[in-house]
Amino acid sequence: MNHPLRELLYAIENHPGRVKRTSEVMPLAPDVPTMSPYRTRWLLNQLVKDLGADEAYLEIGTWQGATLISALWDNPLARGYACDNFSQFNQIPGTGLWEGVRPAFLKNMARYQETGRLGAFSFFDEDCFALAARAKVPVKAKDGRPFGWPIGVFFYDGDHSRIATARAFVDFQPFLAREVIVIVDDWNYPSVRAGAWAGIEGVNPLGVWFRVLPAVRFRDADGNGPKGGPIYGQDALDAEPNLVGSGGRDGGWRNGLGCFHLTLRKG
Repeated sequence: MNHPLRELLYAIENHPGRVKRTSEVMPLAPDVPTMSPYRTRWLLNQLVKDLGADEAYLEIGTWQGATLISALWDNPLARGYACDNFSQFNQIPGTGLWEGVRPAFLKNMARYQETGRLGAFSFFDEDCFALAARAKVPVKAKDGRPFGWPIGVFFYDGDHSRIATARAFVDFQPFLAREVIVIVDDWNYPSVRAGAWAGIEGVNPLGVWFRVLPAVRFRDADGNGPKGGPIYGQDALDAEPNLVGSGGRDGGWRNGLGCFHLTLRKG
């Protein structure tokens, strides 16, 4: 794997206008409601673009599909896996209708697939830990496995509890590439941060490189903290009408991202 994660984050930090220029020429799912700002979607797209030929992208927690679409957009050779059982946030904002996100996700993915500009992907409509357990069952044929290729980029936006976040690292570790990028959303949640570091400890990697892309508002261990904190590269983007809960305003990195480059112990 030759992911330039460190170089990419350095470029974002020192040349924030790069993201704005990209947003003008490469919109990423601009008509799909999302809780992930353009910066996050762009970062995923760039990481997938640099995947190795024998690696794949994994996303846990898709909501209406904006991040998955963005990651695979104009990456025709990419392979993606995604999992969501829509047990949380399963309501279309502003409608009051429950059970609405699953059909919205399927409709959005089908609509963007028709453009011919998405990389291939497999979607698993189930609990992610049930998927991980099922994937560990030995099968003879490679095509019979849920994950036919090692995961080079893993985006986790599932259950935000400490236990679930830790399990995401440990349970999916067998399917990750030796050199893997893990992006954990909503880093300002204390439970997410604690769970991620517990998961790192459980995986016991050979090497860890870590960087935070900070939230607009960062919470302390009690869920409180300074408000109105700095927005990372706050002048980089204009309004994002599809960004739910922001009033259409650019949210920086929204709730923040924890970015890991792990070197795992393999065989």
